[in-house]
Amino acid sequence: MDEKQVTIGRFTSFMGVHYQYISDSNGRVYMSLTGSDKDQLVVFHHDARADWGSEEHKLVLNTKTAGAWGTEVRPSGFPFTPNVNVAVTATFGPPNIVKTYANSKEITTYNIPAGANISDIKGVSIISENNAIHPTVKLGIIAFGIGLVGKDPMKYGSSVIMAALAPTDLSPGVFNIRLLKEQLQYYPTSDVLLNINPRKDTIVFNTKSGGSWTRDETIANNYFTPGAAFLIAIITQNGYFEIRVNGEFAYGFKFRSSDHPLYATIEGVPTLTRMAYEHSP
Repeated sequence: MDEKQVTIGRFTSFMGVHYQYISDSNGRVYMSLTGSDKDQLVVFHHDARADWGSEEHKLVLNTKTAGAWGTEVRPSGFPFTPNVNVAVTATFGPPNIVKTYANSKEITTYNIPAGANISDIKGVSIISENNAIHPTVKLGIIAFGIGLVGKDPMKYGSSVIMAALAPTDLSPGVFNIRLLKEQLQYYPTSDVLLNINPRKDTIVFNTKSGGSWTRDETIANNYFTPGAAFLIAIITQNGYFEIRVNGEFAYGFKFRSSDHPLYATIEGVPTLTRMAYEHSP
């Protein structure tokens, strides 16, 4: 069994979760968004069963309240082809609605039943139970819709703020903070207007356009310590993104595109205590 999890200080509507893995013909991969007592409250459960028990190629959605599971929802259309990359996105909006996507295709809309609310979510876990190869799971939390719920791009003077614990593993690609151009269902194929990848000794900044990463810009990592708390603010200035960590100016990344970000994501952190968007005046 392989597990990735994030503890969340405050989860709200217009946020979401994304993860990726390599599919297999056996086992299952499931996501649970839980309350403070995960045995009593699972606000949303997304269970992709390739071959588990008597189930084969079944996606099961459900909610647990007061320790009891509700009525299962079993939508069709989820990809179960073995040995391919599967990118799952779930976005949350009022009133207690979840939209799910797989590889940029909308799968279904799920209504969270009475007794559970989006605001009850305190943690996210992704677990793979696989009889063969454990999928490589990547888990991220999304600020779903910076700038008027993603309809109005991030303007000059606006900022994205995230407070979290850095992962203990700062290997390349593990820990990423991103500003995205396109609608969230297209993650991870969206153009990335800014990618921040803190590593053990360096911080690497880059963009992705048309599916290809461009030129790295690198500075020394004097800001992120493995396992330590941090506060990062990304501010849209005239011609560049200003990156501040723990109140200190870290870098100015010049725009490589005339586009403005619609969404922000963070992946690889074990705890996320705050994720906010502040509009310019």
